[in-house]
Amino acid sequence: MEKATVACSAENGSKTVHAASTTTGQTSTFTATLDDADKVSMVMAAESGTQVLNFMDAAGIGHAEATVDGSTYTIKGEAPAETATDASAPLKSFEATITCSS
Repeated sequence: MEKATVACSAENGSKTVHAASTTTGQTSTFTATLDDADKVSMVMAAESGTQVLNFMDAAGIGHAEATVDGSTYTIKGEAPAETATDASAPLKSFEATITCSS
């Protein structure tokens, strides 16, 4: 993702990492929520002209894992395209690395 704006927050035992980029004609976003043990509970990723990926751990469809190195989060897995609770939706691979400012 080029020229991304990054926002990170922690509240009530969970962390949210978000990156968004708007370049000429293209918009990309990636948001993930992790619990206090860095387990991924939600991912939403979208890019102009492609399918939206939605992962919710509670739905039991797809998977996601996070590796945390200081303030850098690498989140990867597979998520349903379109609807997180639709078991018939195709799974798509994703990976994002986001560095939060200190």
